[in-house]
Amino acid sequence: MPDIYKIQFKPMRIILFLTLLLSGMNVFGQHNDQTVLFKDEAPLDIKMKFNVKQVKSITVDTIYTATAIHFKNGDRWDSVRADVRVRGNFRRANCYFPPLRIKIKKEHAKGTVFEGNRSLKLVMPCKSAKDGNLILREYLCYQMYEPVTKYTFNTRLVNIDFTDESNKKMSHITIPGS
Repeated sequence: MPDIYKIQFKPMRIILFLTLLLSGMNVFGQHNDQTVLFKDEAPLDIKMKFNVKQVKSITVDTIYTATAIHFKNGDRWDSVRADVRVRGNFRRANCYFPPLRIKIKKEHAKGTVFEGNRSLKLVMPCKSAKDGNLILREYLCYQMYEPVTKYTFNTRLVNIDFTDESNKKMSHITIPGS
C-alpha cells in the first residue's frame, strides 16, 4: 500500500479508536439504578421564577443564573437552589421558552428528589402552552425507545408553574416540560 493511504487513514483510525473507547466507557460506566427523580412516572410539579430575557442574553456556556426550584414533596412544597442557562442557539433565537441546563450542587440536592442529579436538562414548549403537545410527543418517543435499547436518557414529565420576571406584569403561566 502506498504511503499516501497510510497517512490519510491514520486520523480515521484514531477517531474510530476514540469513538469505540468512549462508547465502551459509557457502556461500562452505566448502571441501571435510577435515582429517585426518575423512578416515579407521575409528572413532578415544580415552580420556577427567573428573568427569561436575562437568561437568554447570556451566550457563554459557563455562565449560569441563580434561581430556586420549588417542587412538590408529597403534599407540601420544598425548594432547592439551582443555576440555569439556555441550551442551544436555534431555540434561544426563535422560542420564548428556551430549553435549559440546570445545575444543582450536591449539598443543595441532598435529601431531595434531585439527589444524585447534579446536571439536568429541561425542555419547555417553544412559544406557548399550546406547544405542550410537542413536549408530550417527545416524551413518548423517549419512552417507546427505552425497551428497544439500553442506551436511553432518563426522562420525566414536569408541570411547570413558571413566572417570568422580565415582564413588568410578572407574567405567570403553567406549562408542561420534560
